[in-house]
Amino acid sequence: MLDAVRTAFRQAKMNLAAGSFLLLGTVISLTIAYEPYHMRLHAQIIRLENPQGIDYQGQPCGGQFTPRQCNAVVSAFVDTDSSVNPFHSGAESYGRYGPVEYKVLSVHQDDNDPHINQIISADICGKSIEKAVVKVRATEQDENGGKRINDFTCDALLQTLQGENVWSAVQLCQPEYQPKKMRLYFRYKVSRLEEKQCRQHQH
Repeated sequence: MLDAVRTAFRQAKMNLAAGSFLLLGTVISLTIAYEPYHMRLHAQIIRLENPQGIDYQGQPCGGQFTPRQCNAVVSAFVDTDSSVNPFHSGAESYGRYGPVEYKVLSVHQDDNDPHINQIISADICGKSIEKAVVKVRATEQDENGGKRINDFTCDALLQTLQGENVWSAVQLCQPEYQPKKMRLYFRYKVSRLEEKQCRQHQH
């Protein structure tokens, strides 16, 4: 598609020299319509704050009788297809292309307020959307396996960005549980892609 736009633009310049303005207006419209459809969203998960060291039920990470700081495993997924699905419905486990796989971003020991500072990316191909949702899970790992610390939804409002490859302001994600006792910080940006690059490299 990009080659077709470039060819049309060269033809438009030739027609403009001959006094034709109609095709130039058409090419500009094609270019503007093309750009939002193919992009890569980069979300940086910055820091989890859980000063009381509790899980989603408000219980200490180490248990009621052996409280300690949390051993958090933080994982995330960028949802560009079913962003309205809440965590508790179970629907977030499936996307347009099958089961969703959450990527482990960081593992922490004895730290209630870990600095994560990891980036997760996803491509938006062939469609125009106003926002994507970064879904983040924090899980407590212990000798009994693991239990939920909290789930977070982080809204990436694409229309509010100031430009390509410009980070948004640092923002708060919304916790599913214990909303007044935990915080997760993130920011995001987008980079433009050619159509053939979409979904060729995601991480």
